[in-house]
Amino acid sequence: MKKYFITGVVLIIILAGCTKGTTEPTEPVIKEIQVISMPYFPPDFYSTGNFEMALIALSEKGDAINFGKDAISILIDSTTSSSQHTIKVVDIGFISPQKSKISVGLLLDSSGSMGSNDPDGKRKSAAKAFIKKLLKDSPSHLAMVADFSDWYFRLLQEYTSVSDTAKLFAAIDSVTEAGYTALYSGIRRTLEHTDSVVSASDYSRNALVFTDGEDNASASGDTLGAIINLSKVKGIPIYVIGLGSGVSINDLQRLAKETGGIYAHADSADALDRIFTGMGLGLTKGYSNITANISPVPSPYTYFTIKVKISSGGKTASVTLSFTTP
Repeated sequence: MKKYFITGVVLIIILAGCTKGTTEPTEPVIKEIQVISMPYFPPDFYSTGNFEMALIALSEKGDAINFGKDAISILIDSTTSSSQHTIKVVDIGFISPQKSKISVGLLLDSSGSMGSNDPDGKRKSAAKAFIKKLLKDSPSHLAMVADFSDWYFRLLQEYTSVSDTAKLFAAIDSVTEAGYTALYSGIRRTLEHTDSVVSASDYSRNALVFTDGEDNASASGDTLGAIINLSKVKGIPIYVIGLGSGVSINDLQRLAKETGGIYAHADSADALDRIFTGMGLGLTKGYSNITANISPVPSPYTYFTIKVKISSGGKTASVTLSFTTP
């Protein structure tokens, strides 16, 4: 009896050691993919075929998954080109908040065209959904609300905890529609104000700008290049949401790209809730910046519908999106 007891103990120890040595950490199980920016085509696209896009692979727990190239594939569903194209992933970079607490200066366009481009005020409900997304992540995050037109920049709500939804929502509701689009002057004021009141050592500072038109009323010194330089000096990336056909997509993409942010486009106000929510997820959870290559390089104005598939934790999620080359 004694002999068998000792043998059994030794066997259990050996088996336990083998089990511990072969156990591997499991991948997060993917639930869905959210695209948070339209494809960005850099100036050298027609010589390289490379373009970029930002998306979030969300796990079943609601976290952003940091995945590798072996986990993603991009398939072409349809195209207007007569050539046979393929899309290959070149690189993936995961962008995450540098600090546990973030601040967001929310700047909303209040020019007169908003009355026709968003008559039902869907940008307001979308902005509120964005605040809720920040709050769900942490009440330690800060948000400010401001709007701009040709003759003013209005600070509607000073930086406060995102848990102070009553004040933030009231500020969003007070956004109006009148005048022209002093976009760059509004952004300059947002960056300067953020830098003066929010500590860079305590928060990852960001600006989220929403507009439906090209800049046509900023002060003479407030140019695209000047705002990009100011953003870099202050260390405050600019995330941009453009609505409709009146925006200069190339300028807004450059503004976001060169300052460390991303640009998302809404063809209509109906898409704003999804886009604002995606921005909230990206700023709090992180997102993946995908560099992909189209071969052969297509002609200008070629339309593509593609399907992006990502696998993690034994499951695969997919999303379909369309774009036209510049």
